[in-house]
Amino acid sequence: MTLSESTNGACRPLDEFIAKQVKGKATKEMARKVAYDVSIPHHNRNKKKSTKGRQKSLFFTDEEVSYLRKGVARLGPRWKHILNAYPFQEGRTSTSLKDKYRLIKDRK
Repeated sequence: MTLSESTNGACRPLDEFIAKQVKGKATKEMARKVAYDVSIPHHNRNKKKSTKGRQKSLFFTDEEVSYLRKGVARLGPRWKHILNAYPFQEGRTSTSLKDKYRLIKDRK
């Protein structure tokens, strides 16, 4: 069973494009048809990516940097333990502590 048979011919332009690619006779017209593939739902074609899931950047204060240095000296690189042991800003994650410490260490 080919792709076009399984989808009742919905991907016919793609099949033709592949066939012409194999023969070395791909045309601009076929490339345009594939770029606007009918198998992609029309409501998802021009959908913009959402930045909803990303958090706002929180800059580290000097006090937080000192907490981070003390925590690593006392607890080692156990970021979750350091996060719970010191009063960091709301929204800090163990990954943000790890990344900040890596930047501090690289600057020395």
